[in-house]
Amino acid sequence: MILNALLEFFESCPYIADRKVSVNYLGHTANCASLEAMGEYSVIKKYYDGKGVYSQDFAFSIRCGFDGNVALNLRDSELMERLCLWIEQQNAIGNMPCLADGYSALKLKIIKMPYLYESSVQGARMQIEFSLIYKEV
Repeated sequence: MILNALLEFFESCPYIADRKVSVNYLGHTANCASLEAMGEYSVIKKYYDGKGVYSQDFAFSIRCGFDGNVALNLRDSELMERLCLWIEQQNAIGNMPCLADGYSALKLKIIKMPYLYESSVQGARMQIEFSLIYKEV
């Protein structure tokens, strides 16, 4: 439910239009991206009728080149910074992921700005971490 809504939401981002976005899988070639649940889930508020407001953490990762090419490394970093700005813009205009019946997204909150998560001969993994804040309606 939530991952599918987030996948559709991120696929609408013009900055990653040339990347294949997967769920819980980041390929080994450049131009791959992945959306993954981080496991952090919390109840922010619970109402008397049993409904509530919740937060769940996710990561959005890209596979990028990893070598001494400064221009390439800066390009990938800039892409992730633009993605963060795009998320903030979507928050500002109220364009949120469309969750399944009974739930409504309130906000996407960046909790970790882009950082190099890992690197190997296959390339680097750069990611951002964010929380989806949503409520039962």
